[in-house]
Amino acid sequence: MSILSRCAIGMGTLLAVSAGAAATPGFQFNLLLQQGDALPDLGANLTSIRHVSLNNNGEFIFGGLSDASADRDFIYRGNINTLDLDLLARRGGMIPGADPALTHGLFRAAVGINNAGDTTFATRHLPGNLDTIHLNGARFLGNPDTVDGDQIGLIFHSQVDGMGNPWAVIGLGANTATNRALIRGSDVILRKGSMVDGINIVDISTSEASAGSKLRVNDAGDYIVEINGNTGAANHRSLIFNGSEIQRQGASFLGGVVDFIDHTGVTENGNAWYTVTLDGFSGPRFLVYDGNVLGGTGDDLGNGLTLDRMQIATANSNGDWMASASILGADADSDRALIFNGKIVAQKGDAAFPGFLWNDFGFLRDLQLNDAGEFIFSGSLIPEGGGSAVNVLVSGVIPTPGAVSLFALAGLAAVRRRRN
Repeated sequence: MSILSRCAIGMGTLLAVSAGAAATPGFQFNLLLQQGDALPDLGANLTSIRHVSLNNNGEFIFGGLSDASADRDFIYRGNINTLDLDLLARRGGMIPGADPALTHGLFRAAVGINNAGDTTFATRHLPGNLDTIHLNGARFLGNPDTVDGDQIGLIFHSQVDGMGNPWAVIGLGANTATNRALIRGSDVILRKGSMVDGINIVDISTSEASAGSKLRVNDAGDYIVEINGNTGAANHRSLIFNGSEIQRQGASFLGGVVDFIDHTGVTENGNAWYTVTLDGFSGPRFLVYDGNVLGGTGDDLGNGLTLDRMQIATANSNGDWMASASILGADADSDRALIFNGKIVAQKGDAAFPGFLWNDFGFLRDLQLNDAGEFIFSGSLIPEGGGSAVNVLVSGVIPTPGAVSLFALAGLAAVRRRRN
């Protein structure tokens, strides 16, 4: 395990990088940023990181907070291969394409980047608290613009497809029966009060909780989104993939009943994936990929350890998957782990980088895995000598990028034998 020196990179940017061996041979982890690092072109230091989005070329976008006394919010784009880090926007900063009197205010958590490097994020302009979508840093669409005859309100879930179309879930108009919509560019895809796949759309999810939003798109424009629907009885959550329902709250699944649909995504080759919780808040949780269960509660992790519940998951077009999870059979100091294709690759309390131990993987803010086998997550580390957790941005490479691994194939076969 070695540390690369902190150095000026690219256009005068400063990036903290460390590298080291992992618990599984072939794995590589890189410490990109840690709390307290100087942020380029901002004149402040890193405090925390929100969501991150990664494309297939190692380019990423993320938001967070600095330790500035005011105007702490920021959005950066970077590259885990060239180690560039460029400031896209900051709270209080000027807005390309907007009235010069307006400045960036609060940034929404969800951000997006496509494989061409186009980026999108949503911000609240000041003065006036006007929510706006930005494409490549410039204003694209927002309040007080109109879509489908109504004025745009709040904006959530900013994403971008390969054609450069921003996607978002937005407030739309004052009529409470129709005031939410999913848009692509300026076109409405779904709207509250209409129907999709025979389901009345009662609302469209605006959750931007840990591990990203309930809206994801790929370069081809495939989308997955959660709605609150009604088919004549009680309302229920439904997961919609390209206009078709693929899962719903209350459905029978794996011998249980779907209670929560947690994290969602769509791979570049058009496979929908999601995690689902059965039989109540504390029930078993599974990762479903193109209709197949890849892993979940009860899986044997080796060495007497068993997967308890996934917290955050991600998958790519090759069928590889990663998840942070609680585990059974370990003591309280090591009962959280990072899982790759059903194998533990890092565990709470293990050595991570020089001077640091892995912290509770349940505290990961986001986790992304691309088709090149590169991954990135925001989380925290614990100093070896004790003390408070340190917020970090970590990237890495899986052992066998570019092909469905033997781990994934063996794991899927085992799951099918056990659960089908």
